[in-house]
Amino acid sequence: MNRIVLSFLFFGALTYLHAATPGFLFCGNISVDSIPPTITCPPNVTLTLGATTCDTVYEYTVTVEDDQPGVTYGLVTGLQPGDTFPVGATVNLFLAIDAGGNTASCSFSVQVVGGQGPSLFCKATLTVELDDDCKVSVSPEEMLIPPYGCPGIYLVEVDKTMPFGNGPWSPANLTVTDLGKTYQARVTDSKNGNKCWGNIKIVDSLPPALDCPVINVPCALPSDHLTPVFLKDSLGITTGMPTAMDNCSGSPFIVLSFVDTTANLPCDSPGTITGYIHRFWTARDESGNSATCIQVINRQRKLADILFPPDVTVSCADPDIVPDSA
Repeated sequence: MNRIVLSFLFFGALTYLHAATPGFLFCGNISVDSIPPTITCPPNVTLTLGATTCDTVYEYTVTVEDDQPGVTYGLVTGLQPGDTFPVGATVNLFLAIDAGGNTASCSFSVQVVGGQGPSLFCKATLTVELDDDCKVSVSPEEMLIPPYGCPGIYLVEVDKTMPFGNGPWSPANLTVTDLGKTYQARVTDSKNGNKCWGNIKIVDSLPPALDCPVINVPCALPSDHLTPVFLKDSLGITTGMPTAMDNCSGSPFIVLSFVDTTANLPCDSPGTITGYIHRFWTARDESGNSATCIQVINRQRKLADILFPPDVTVSCADPDIVPDSA
């Protein structure tokens, strides 16, 4: 069905005065059009939505006729053909005006009703996962079993106070304080008050975010100086301890562990790397979610790091000087 292009150009001409008698008024050789146009709207219609839908597109046709050319018409209130009609009644009013300023109007209503039945059915237990901000809001689509009507008319609530099921009821907006708990939930149809009940279990399934930067250290450092704590606290290498972040718990609640594998390169190896350590890190949060990464610790040879003793001058007559070692 083709969409009708509606014109609103006629509104500026509504103050045009036309004759009260039908036909034409003659004044000398000048005739005045006094016959109004005919405008026809479609009949009133009722549209029933399918499951889970909240609106529908509706096409319609409005026709206009007049005994003289130049008639225009347009929508005064309502929605255009092919627009999206929401739940409820929409009255569409059209006005036509001809070249003589005569007007005519018509209207019709589009009644859109939801497709939900008289009963609602909730899931027995819904498991919801907290998001990156350790929050989640439970939607009707998650809690309800199809078919059901427009989700926008339903309210999801939870009872967080034992014994569960008798209130107080609050919106199903959940945070870290709800983690690991199971609440009774209900969904209410705001149009007719129908309800269904179920349970909501709150979990955290996101692992920590773990960052393990590469570290370069002098090859002269002994092995006990390469522990994460010594690198960070004694040598001031903050990246010696990886950064671990979690959506629902801070670093004190994240358990870090590591395993090292070490490799030493031959002394005549090119470059400054004399060996390296691959440190396999694991971060585990309170919910048991874990993440891993590999941190590379390069052991480097740098001549600039070698400290030589100062030059000294000694006498061969000194009895404490041994020539072989002097």
